[in-house]
Amino acid sequence: MGSGFQSWNTGWITRNDGVDLVTWKDTSLRTKTSTGIVKSAIGYIDAGEWTQYTTQVTPGNYQVQITYSGPGGDLHIEVGGANASGTITLPPSPNGDWSRFSTFTVPNVTVTSFGQVPVRLVFDKPSYNIDSVRFTALNSVPTGQTLTILAESNNAFVTTQGPQLVSSEAAAGTASKFTLLSVGNGLYTIQNTVTGLYIGLAASGGRSRRAPNCRASSRARRNGPISSR
Repeated sequence: MGSGFQSWNTGWITRNDGVDLVTWKDTSLRTKTSTGIVKSAIGYIDAGEWTQYTTQVTPGNYQVQITYSGPGGDLHIEVGGANASGTITLPPSPNGDWSRFSTFTVPNVTVTSFGQVPVRLVFDKPSYNIDSVRFTALNSVPTGQTLTILAESNNAFVTTQGPQLVSSEAAAGTASKFTLLSVGNGLYTIQNTVTGLYIGLAASGGRSRRAPNCRASSRARRNGPISSR
């Protein structure tokens, strides 16, 4: 390597970039020919650091399981830019050992974002390594809560423009806030908090039809309208 080489990955495994990785052996995956499977985890974490993933999310309540090792500490989870979890305090893994991983369960985290959004793990007071974070949907939907919708095509927030909805806002303002409502039979719709218009519902004459699932009806086109009827 030339003299200009600089080490970014303090753990020196897998790749050399801004994420520090360490290895550990998962002995729960023993076989007849192996004492376990070697895995990688995020390590050498400093306070204020974070790691972010972009994924498709649906509003609802989720159980979150965090597999980690070390003396423990605080972190929180942001979904769509909002703090969804509050402070999560991880207790010490067995004996506070960095090489012995355990799983901590957060029983209920409410997610109000919809669509393709960033999910960020923020390490507030870290004294741990993080192997994985798993979200499991619970059998409930947070109806009545305020949502924002981020369009996949142009990374802009959906807002109102006359009788139509368009993806044009760089930041989530008042006009880009919606309320998730149940219309029965396991179906949901979204109502704009300013205009009262629904995605997928007829808004004229005070009458409305049952809305299709909001996942199918709220997808935005680049700089194009979404019918609100």
